[in-house]
Amino acid sequence: MSILPPNELKIANQTPKSFIIWGESMSGKTFLSRQFPNPLIINTDGNGQKVDTPCIEIKNFLHFLEVIEAVKKENHTFETIIIDLIDDIQTMLSNHVCEKYGVEHEADVPFGKAFGEVKSKWKKLMMDLTQMKTNVIFISHYVEKTEGNTTVSMPSLPQAFLNMCMGRCDMTIKCTKIGNNYIRQVTARREIYTEDLIKDKATLEILKTIKGVFDAPKILQKSEIKKADKSEEKPPVKKLNAAPKKAEKSDIKQDETVQGETKEPTEDKPRKVEKNVTGQDEKTEEKPAPKKLPPIAGLK
Repeated sequence: MSILPPNELKIANQTPKSFIIWGESMSGKTFLSRQFPNPLIINTDGNGQKVDTPCIEIKNFLHFLEVIEAVKKENHTFETIIIDLIDDIQTMLSNHVCEKYGVEHEADVPFGKAFGEVKSKWKKLMMDLTQMKTNVIFISHYVEKTEGNTTVSMPSLPQAFLNMCMGRCDMTIKCTKIGNNYIRQVTARREIYTEDLIKDKATLEILKTIKGVFDAPKILQKSEIKKADKSEEKPPVKKLNAAPKKAEKSDIKQDETVQGETKEPTEDKPRKVEKNVTGQDEKTEEKPAPKKLPPIAGLK
C-alpha cells in the first residue's frame, strides 16, 4: 500500500492547534486557555489547584516527559494540553542537564556541550508537543526589553528558546488587563485566517474574542510606501564651525597626459622658495649694477 496521498485537491482546514499565550500576572492567560475544549493543565507554579480544570503538578523535567508520553499513548478525552508555565519547563530542562554533568551551570561544562544538549532537547520537545493530536497552549510571563530609546514587551521565555517555540506555533496572543477590562491581541500568526476555513466551531468562537485574528493585512499604496521611506530618512547632520568650502574638483584643471606621463594640476599658490644647505636661497633676484658718477673736476 502506498504511503503517498491521492493526487487531488483537498478541503483546507486552517484551525490553529498550537498557541503561545503571554502577558503579565493576572491578565487572563489561564482563563483564556481554559476556554479551549476539554483542557488538561500541566502546572509548574502551584496555581493549578485553584481552578476546577483537571491538573497535574510537575516536579521536574523527567516527570514532565512522563506526563507527555501518557498524553500521547493513553486513552483519554482531553483535547487541549495547557503548559503553565513553559518558562519553568525550560528551567527544569537546564537543571536536568546540569545534574547530569554534576555542575551548577551549563557554562561549567567544557566546549559548550551542555548548552548544545539543552537546545537540542528543547527543539525535539517542541517538535513532539506540536505534532500531538491535541491542542497545545504554552503560557509565558511578560518581560520588557529596551532597544535603543524604545521599550518592547515580549514573552519572558529566553530568546533562543522562544524562537524555537514560536517556529512551531500557529499563533501568539498577548493578554492585558486595563482596569476591569481584559484585552486579547494577536501579536503573531502563521496564516491569514478566515472564519469559513476554521473547521472546529468551538475554537472559532474563542478566536472571535481575540483582536487581530481575522484582520486582513493592509496593502500599502505607492504613495504610502514613499511616505514611509521618507520618514525613515535621517536628516543631514549640521556641522558647527565648518571650515571654508574648498574648491570643487570641477574648478581644478583636469590632468593632462603627454606621452604616457601625467601632469599634475596646477594651483594659483605662492611659490615656496627652497633653501640650500647653507641656508641661502637657491634662486635670488639679480640686483641692478650701481650707476657710475661723472668725475669731478680737479680730482684725479
